[in-house]
Amino acid sequence: MDKWVCVKFYRIIKGKGANEPFSSHIEAVHKISEQQRERVIDHVPYWIDKIKNDAGLWSGRFCRKQSGNLPPRAEEGIQLAPLGVPAIGQTAAWIYDPITSVLVFEATQGGVGTPQFFRYMRNVCSCRGYAARPAIGIENLARLRDGRIRSLVIKIACPQDLQAVTPTDMTVASGLRNMMSANVGTQIEVKFSLAVGDPDIPRSRVRQVLNWLRSEKQAERGDIKKLEAGIIDEDGNAQGIDFLEAHMAERTEIDIPDDDPDLAYDRRNKFAVSVFKKRQLELRDLFN
Repeated sequence: MDKWVCVKFYRIIKGKGANEPFSSHIEAVHKISEQQRERVIDHVPYWIDKIKNDAGLWSGRFCRKQSGNLPPRAEEGIQLAPLGVPAIGQTAAWIYDPITSVLVFEATQGGVGTPQFFRYMRNVCSCRGYAARPAIGIENLARLRDGRIRSLVIKIACPQDLQAVTPTDMTVASGLRNMMSANVGTQIEVKFSLAVGDPDIPRSRVRQVLNWLRSEKQAERGDIKKLEAGIIDEDGNAQGIDFLEAHMAERTEIDIPDDDPDLAYDRRNKFAVSVFKKRQLELRDLFN
């Protein structure tokens, strides 16, 4: 059966406490027998299998066991019946390139995303300080680098979960709520724009804000609805960049069987490897 498969690109960043290459932690998981890799996170079992290293490129399958809220089975005659199994498995294919520190991760539903992946890795390896930032394509990075940044628009829904920007008691969420009255809705849009003659918005500041907000969205803290920059190119033309849509990704339809999880993973993995190799030179230009 043909199904849509999407993979997204992330750059793994080392912060405080991250002393080893991320690949060393993947290798450590690989050395653990598959029967001992299961970890329970928020009462849900996760594990990684199918780990292999092919010419320096790591890959594997991230798995989750779901035993609650199981979907019903659709019988002939449009009848719904109990699924008839105690649990189902949800998976995502991933690959990691140590040279560029790029993680290619399958976008799926059901709690097998990159936030859960990193929580699992921290649980298994006690590794801290690693973060995944969505990779932006080289074309948009060039526009951001070469253009004059004249505006930045941010729209946030339900901002109560955003973390503190500075080490003070004031969080972004509480600061935004302080600006609101009881009659203001839960979506807030902020636009930074410049008048004629004002100096451009510094690129370093914009990139700092973009990296932070994109990381918050990826970690599912606050619902970032809009993140756009207005650019004036070298010819004086106004352009806009939607940084939520600028996330480097590939999507296609693949013949994936419903009843053969190993074959299904094999085809999804081959797609992830193929899109990485197609963008390999671009990635190395960006991150080497």
